[in-house]
Amino acid sequence: MSGWLSAGMKFFLKHQCSTIRMRLVRIIENLLQHACLLLHAQTAQADGNGITDVHELAAMRCVMRCVAANSDGQAFSKIWRWTCVWLLALALAACVAPASAGKPDAASDMADARAQAVRLRVETTAGVMLWVVYPGKAPITAGNFLRHVDARAYDGASFYRTVRADNDRNPATIHVIQGGISRPDVSNPRPAPFPPIAHESTADTGLRHVDGALSMARLAPGSAQSEFFVSIGENPVLDAGGTRNPDRLGFAVFGQVLQGMDVVRKIHASSANAPTDEPYVQGQMLDAPVRIISIRRQSNPPNKSI
Repeated sequence: MSGWLSAGMKFFLKHQCSTIRMRLVRIIENLLQHACLLLHAQTAQADGNGITDVHELAAMRCVMRCVAANSDGQAFSKIWRWTCVWLLALALAACVAPASAGKPDAASDMADARAQAVRLRVETTAGVMLWVVYPGKAPITAGNFLRHVDARAYDGASFYRTVRADNDRNPATIHVIQGGISRPDVSNPRPAPFPPIAHESTADTGLRHVDGALSMARLAPGSAQSEFFVSIGENPVLDAGGTRNPDRLGFAVFGQVLQGMDVVRKIHASSANAPTDEPYVQGQMLDAPVRIISIRRQSNPPNKSI
């Protein structure tokens, strides 16, 4: 009985299954087309190009081989297994593509960072420095600083304040030097040339108060104008969530000292006993403020250390 059934099944598969095989071919073709469309959409989102001709050609070859083999049950079985492997590969590729979307490699990331960075040459009576500001990362704050630079508003300004462990009255101790146009500790400060800007949090920009970070001085959030400071060492209490200010919104980093930290540290260590109208900064105002001669954009990086 079992032999008869087996013989009948073989006969059926050999002579009567062409219609079934053709239906299976159409199913395979549809599956492949859907897999290709999915992969095309995912990779197009990742890099704007879509899947390569290699994937599409392999899929179409798979379909054509299935069609060509529909009259041979043994060949059809082999092609069916081969097709399943390709479907699995396409599905895996479609899953991997979105994971890599929006994640450029290190080289392109560095190129973007360079394209969105502006170098500045800072000349002072204490020495020359090279700074970089990041309009791509902190557009509001960096744009405000560059507006002052382009207006030459910092020509003749100064570094006038140093904060360190031996003179800081805030329990959340910091190490910075502050400079700008409008000293906040005098009764009649020189007015800032431009209006205040919105606060740009380090939580949004991803920048931090690391050694050499450039950041804006402020009172209330949204009050920063022309005054800025340079971080000496790590100052995490100045980042978003830090305890330097009761509002815990931190200060807005917009750039970095590339060269000249020796100049910064020399200013930081200077004598600071100048009279002031503000008790909070008593012992922090420099006896001899360091004059900023000029801050200028630098289109080409220097060939050697300045």
